[in-house]
Amino acid sequence: MGERNIIDLLHEKCHLHGNKTFLLFEDNNKNSFEFTYNEFLQMVNKFSRVFINFGIYKGDKVTLHLPNSSDFIVCWFALAKIGAIMVPTNVLSTASEMEYLIEHSESVMLITEEANCDVS
Repeated sequence: MGERNIIDLLHEKCHLHGNKTFLLFEDNNKNSFEFTYNEFLQMVNKFSRVFINFGIYKGDKVTLHLPNSSDFIVCWFALAKIGAIMVPTNVLSTASEMEYLIEHSESVMLITEEANCDVS
């Protein structure tokens, strides 16, 4: 890819194939999600602005504790767009494994689902 990064490549593909399917995803409940290149780029741009509004910048590490999903991919690309570093985790990790990873990853943010939060 030379000097280009994954976001440069996405922009190039949007220019060439904007209305073609980029992502087709089916979750565990058999719900399907389909996004064109242009729709996907719009979501990436929106989420990158959200991250910036939360104070996430180039070089920051953000832990993604999400199952395989379209949300995971959008977050990954949005972080790449602003130059932040995605720290992926396994949703089957134990609490102690997550604690170790979070303490040692230097992450400034954790993104997960509500079901993984102990709000008691």
